[in-house]
Amino acid sequence: MKEKRTAVLISCFGWYEQRLELIRDVLKEEYNVLVLMADFDHIKKSAVETQIPECIYLHVPPYKKNISLKRIKSHLCFGSLVKRYIEETSPSLLYLIVPPNHIARHCLQYKQAHKDCKYLIDIVDLWPESMPFGNIKKFLRFSGWKDMRNDSLKVADHIFVECDLYRKKLDKVMDKRRSTVLHLYKRLSSDEHKLVVSLLEETKRTCLKNKRKLALGYVGSINHIVDHHKICGFIEGLVCAGWEVALHVIGDGEERENFLAGARRAGGQCIYYGKVFDFAEKANILCRCDYGLNIMKDSVEVGLTTKSLEYFSMGIPLINNIRGDTWDIVEEYGAGINYRDLSYVLSEIQNEGDELRDNALKCYSELFTPDVFRKKFCEAMEQVESGGKRLV
Repeated sequence: MKEKRTAVLISCFGWYEQRLELIRDVLKEEYNVLVLMADFDHIKKSAVETQIPECIYLHVPPYKKNISLKRIKSHLCFGSLVKRYIEETSPSLLYLIVPPNHIARHCLQYKQAHKDCKYLIDIVDLWPESMPFGNIKKFLRFSGWKDMRNDSLKVADHIFVECDLYRKKLDKVMDKRRSTVLHLYKRLSSDEHKLVVSLLEETKRTCLKNKRKLALGYVGSINHIVDHHKICGFIEGLVCAGWEVALHVIGDGEERENFLAGARRAGGQCIYYGKVFDFAEKANILCRCDYGLNIMKDSVEVGLTTKSLEYFSMGIPLINNIRGDTWDIVEEYGAGINYRDLSYVLSEIQNEGDELRDNALKCYSELFTPDVFRKKFCEAMEQVESGGKRLV
């Protein structure tokens, strides 16, 4: 029996359940698959509590703030450990999720020394482009930071991008013929799907037409890239237009107090649940909301957010200002309202009906399920194994 080759999958920030789990399942038919992850949870800002048996956790220093020297030190440590690990295991395939960008430099060096190794790079965020540094980008030298990633894009056997916006942004440094848009997926069990459908039907029955009450949901990190000023301005506009607004917030972050205080000053009733990870508990909160807020600062370069998947999977239409993929999806599926300006959103809310919930759930089932993800990944791997020639 032929001995299996080794594949190493690398992700500093986890992404196992949204990405690597299915990739591992596909590759393990041909490879002995090793999954490297940091033992620090970036969202919870603490050590990983429950380690996944299929993964190898590399120990890194902790940090408390998203923008800090301690965070940089933690990422550099992870990169050094990854470099040592791949040199010791000599993989035939490398699959790297970036950011952090500097790890791409380590993988590129290995690829250059081992020409037969298949090198796959997966872009789930753009650093430093997606960071809201504003005009400071003009004065600080970010070219080296970008080059750590872009150098790999020029030689990788295949490039995956989490959204089409990233492929457009990286057009000049990558070959589109060797790239695939691979949206995140969200796995729902049959029981979870039934719960969502049941809650949505209940919400439709109890929803009064032309009511002047509006329930808004927010889920995820409450950090420096969320445009809470625009959200609070939106709430104030609703209140001034005669709406009674309740804001249901799940999550946490360094901007939490400012966000909640601003929403209350705007006239909204704030119900804060903290961090909620249980699906049923989360669904019972969010499925009763009229809209899910997906609003970030304009300077942020992102095409699709993980919170979008949360909303779509629960049949919650979006109030969205994210350009690129999310904007186009909302328009195509009628799965919410794109925030052109305040007056536009206020007029659209007045006229929208229950079909938005059905549209949001349809959007999830057609774009963000594990089956859709697996199909796209397998097609890309056929291209990789055939020597990079697109088969379709």
